Amino acid sequence: MLPKLTVRDNYIIDALLDPNQELKQIAFDLGFSYSYLRVILYRIYRKIGIGNLRQLILWAVTDRQKEKQRGYLRLD
Repeated sequence: MLPKLTVRDNYIIDALLDPNQELKQIAFDLGFSYSYLRVILYRIYRKIGIGNLRQLILWAVTDRQKEKQRGYLRLD
């Protein structure tokens, strides 16, 4: 079963895949504090069933590749 990620969750995950983005910059772009972004990341970890940022990035790369092979990207 695919995790139910919000548009904001997907935006954050996509931003994490950009090697030029840092967490503090992502937080600033969204109008959040760095601490609040960490809270959001923790919630994403729980939705996906992982434990840290490295696992999230690996999951995202794999998930995006699967979606690309299927010919669509999930926007929910």
